[in-house]
Amino acid sequence: MTKPLCFAILFLTRLPVPKAWQHFDTQTQRQSIYWHPVVGLLIGTLLFAFHHSLQSTGLANHPLPTAALVALAWILITGGLHLDGLGDSADGWLGGYGDKERTLAIMKDSHSGAAAVIAISCTLLLKVCALAAVLQINPFWLLATPLLARTCSLLLFSTTTYARSEGLGTPFSQGLDIGIIASLTLIIAASTAWFYGLQGIGLCLCLFILTAGLRHLMMQRIDGVTGDTAGATIEIAEAFGLVFILMLS
Repeated sequence: MTKPLCFAILFLTRLPVPKAWQHFDTQTQRQSIYWHPVVGLLIGTLLFAFHHSLQSTGLANHPLPTAALVALAWILITGGLHLDGLGDSADGWLGGYGDKERTLAIMKDSHSGAAAVIAISCTLLLKVCALAAVLQINPFWLLATPLLARTCSLLLFSTTTYARSEGLGTPFSQGLDIGIIASLTLIIAASTAWFYGLQGIGLCLCLFILTAGLRHLMMQRIDGVTGDTAGATIEIAEAFGLVFILMLS
């Protein structure tokens, strides 16, 4: 296990990492972004195992409560990191009135407004409902959804300037190797296509188009990406990724 991977796990999840591996320099933080999709796959694997364990109980015949528990486990594993980014982004977009500096200032505020509550609630509702249906079709989609969502975030950082002079996502936006990111994206897309067939190809295309649309909105409003908008992208990609799976089924 490499230090960049350890940092990616420590940053993106609440999974325990040995204390001896919790000391990182800036270079390690920068390199950790290449491991974000791997952490997504790890999250998906844990969710799949959790769902599989639930199938041995009476919940096997109750898809909605099962989906709610899987979604709860999803939040616990990530610590709600990306939901926080979604909420901050929603507050900024609503209260910023189209002004970049005001939008960024609101997003930095730790308090949650009505927009944050509405955005998080709607996203979780959509995720649970779609998850209930997807798990009935093929629970192996749990592996792909977190993986592809974090690939979308990786693409976002690699193609978009950072909107702040400094912030939580600053190390991930500097010195990125486009060749590595392009190779990772192609490998992930090809693996998804091989494992899920035409549905996998369709899901990749839908999510990449969605990411391009979100990037366009970010460039219009704040001239770039922040850690919050990257987190929002992950949450939106996960929720709508589940919807796209149903549409492609």
